[in-house]
Amino acid sequence: MKKKQKKDNEIPKTKACGSGIITNFTMAWIERLFNRVFFVGNFKDRRPVISSGLKYRGLEYVPVSVLYGGLTSYRREVFDEFKFDENFIDYGLSEDFDFSFRVSRKHKVVISPKARLEHIGSDTGRKNGRKIRESLILSLNYFFRKNLKKNPYNYLSFMWLITGLIVDALMIAMYKRDPELLIGCLEGVKKLLVKGRSDFIRPSA
Repeated sequence: MKKKQKKDNEIPKTKACGSGIITNFTMAWIERLFNRVFFVGNFKDRRPVISSGLKYRGLEYVPVSVLYGGLTSYRREVFDEFKFDENFIDYGLSEDFDFSFRVSRKHKVVISPKARLEHIGSDTGRKNGRKIRESLILSLNYFFRKNLKKNPYNYLSFMWLITGLIVDALMIAMYKRDPELLIGCLEGVKKLLVKGRSDFIRPSA
């Protein structure tokens, strides 16, 4: 373990570096648990854990596969090789995930836990939760069809993540007596089933 920490602590030859995020939308322990349980395989996402400050505190850099779009510095030559996918339209909810994931397949991508950026979120100027959750389902499906091999492990990881989003929305519906997120999930899944599994499905505007 000490050898791994020492290796991660060395300044890497990296093409992209992100920071942790401090936000006024507090991530409860149940949300961190959800992320750890349902984001598995190629969907694994270390960002929330790093941002929480509960892990990796002593490291200068942590190798990751995905970065937050607004909290990242890329070397200029990255944009000669990679482009943002414009199929993620409007409130895409995965365009940063997609871009940084593609970069990380060829180059080293890291987050610096000591670099912190404060994000003051706002409830205004956003889609409602129902539309956001529907767009998230469709965006994740697009990411999966585009970037990952169609083997049993990746299929199961994708289905497990979608199941987790539905379970999360169901728990919120029961706790807050507000079914909007659950309806959004079901509408997203319905569109996947209607369009067919082999299609690239663009998030709706």
